[in-house]
Formats: sequence, structure tokens, C-alpha cells
Amino acid sequence: GAVGVVFGARALAIAVASMTGGALSNWIGVRGLFLGSGLVLVAYLGLLVRRSRRLA
Repeated sequence: GAVGVVFGARALAIAVASMTGGALSNWIGVRGLFLGSGLVLVAYLGLLVRRSRRLA
């Protein structure tokens, strides 16, 4: 049923994320992966702050 579909989708997302993270860490290293993830988060938070100020 629906629970099986949701579980399957979550398992697939975890598998894809782990394979992608493994490939990226092999290519740019674990420190580079942490740095890149941090930069993406900071950029996204900056975007959210700008949009919230524009809406307020």
C-alpha cells in the first residue's frame, strides 16, 4: 500500500544521497564536501532572508 511506496521512496532517496556523497567525497575530499555543503546552506539562508524582507 501507500506505506510501502513511501518507505521505498525514502530508501531510494537515502541510497542516491549516499552514492552521490561518496562520489563527491572521493572527488573533492571530505573537507571539500563539508565546505561545499556549508556554502550551499549559507547561500540558501541568505536567499530566504532576502525574500522574507521583501515580503514583509
